[in-house]
Amino acid sequence: MRRSIIFAFVARYSINVINLLMAAILARLLHPDEIGVLAIAAAIFMITEALRDFGTSVYLIQARDITPTGAGTAFTVMLILSLALAGAAYALAGPIAAFYNEPRLEPVLHIAALGFLIGPFLSPSLALLRRDMAFDAIAVIMISGAVVNLVGAVALVLLGAGYAGPAWGSVIGGLASTALALLYRPQLWIFRLTLRDWRAVVSFGGYSSATAILNLFYMMLPQLALGRILGFEAVGLYSRASMLCQMTERTIASAIEPVVLPAFAAQVRSGDNLKGAYLRGISYMSAVQWPFLLCLALLADPAVQLLFGPQWSAAAPLVSTMALASWALFPAFMTYPALVSVNRVRDTLILSLIVLPPCIAVIVGSAFAGLHWVAASLFLTAPLQIFASFTFIRRSIPFSWRELAAACRRSALVALGTAVIPLAAVAVEGFRFERPLAAMLIVVPGMAAAWLIGLLATDHPLLSEIGGRARVLSWLGTRPRTWLGRARHARPW
Repeated sequence: MRRSIIFAFVARYSINVINLLMAAILARLLHPDEIGVLAIAAAIFMITEALRDFGTSVYLIQARDITPTGAGTAFTVMLILSLALAGAAYALAGPIAAFYNEPRLEPVLHIAALGFLIGPFLSPSLALLRRDMAFDAIAVIMISGAVVNLVGAVALVLLGAGYAGPAWGSVIGGLASTALALLYRPQLWIFRLTLRDWRAVVSFGGYSSATAILNLFYMMLPQLALGRILGFEAVGLYSRASMLCQMTERTIASAIEPVVLPAFAAQVRSGDNLKGAYLRGISYMSAVQWPFLLCLALLADPAVQLLFGPQWSAAAPLVSTMALASWALFPAFMTYPALVSVNRVRDTLILSLIVLPPCIAVIVGSAFAGLHWVAASLFLTAPLQIFASFTFIRRSIPFSWRELAAACRRSALVALGTAVIPLAAVAVEGFRFERPLAAMLIVVPGMAAAWLIGLLATDHPLLSEIGGRARVLSWLGTRPRTWLGRARHARPW
């Protein structure tokens, strides 16, 4: 499992670096309202993509046995939905553009519709590779696709395609990933057309896809609402701020989540209790996400200036607000795998139906008040979502609130210690940094050292996953034998 997590992390980290590089380049080549057009199109595409998949990828991962008939049924269901949704997306592109009073949306949605035709040939292969824990192959496939996407998008923009360039780049990247997936897993029997096992696939996929669609709609709702109420420049600012605040989620949580589900499912099949693994995952994630979000809230201005340029400075206050409000979301990535692995996929839908409607009402209402109120609404919606998630998970994986607090206590101390360095920088420079590059070159290494020292000082469990005390001390340039005069095997200070 650790080997799989390493490859998954490398893949996700590399893809996020590539995507961040592409965002930084496009932010300098395209206007904020053009970025807003792409953000709206991406939101619509992602919601429709969840319906197209129909939970078939997760079905292939968690099924006790995979047969040619079962795999073929999953492919056939996905192919039928893909053809239907591609046609619907193409036909509805005009009305959607008219709804937003933005004609530039129509050609981008036409291009995105082509992407639906790639999915049925890529998703089943990736799902079976994940089931086999072949995350080294997945890393090669996904990184290669991201590189092709980056090169294609930037090249097409420079050649005059404008805001349509990134849409075409996404299609080209998908084709490259599909070709590599078929190269790594050339078993063409999974593409057999059959509906013999449709009851099992549809029964599981109905709950899974409904949950995915509801959660994706909620995640994309701020951009969809802002585009209609406040305009596409507001969408562009919000999307860039959201990208920064979701860096740890996109880099770490999304890398670990594909490994968590098959690993949890394997533990359940062998009769193991998931309580220890679940709480350990919460401890690890909070030790990474809390320090990052707290430091990002303090350093929002230099981060925005360096990544997107000074023309995006209006996004910095949004970043600070959203970073502080997102602290509660650190365990979100484990909710779906935990419930599905204990055969409670129905609970994932019930949970979404209970929590998301009031959250949607809060977001839409705040959009009429202004962009900053949308960002601030996270202070209300994020804790509500996580409290409800814990309530459902505790039914199948019993743990006490005291045990949950114990799993997070050391991470809170690590976060506070890490924030000392950026807090000192803000005290000197203020929240508006005149020399952002010089400040970050000084502050970021100091934050990394403070984070490692915090792990040592609290004897955090995450130490065991990054090489232990001895290796961390060597990273800090200190020999374990002489650390504060302690012996090599002394108790944690």
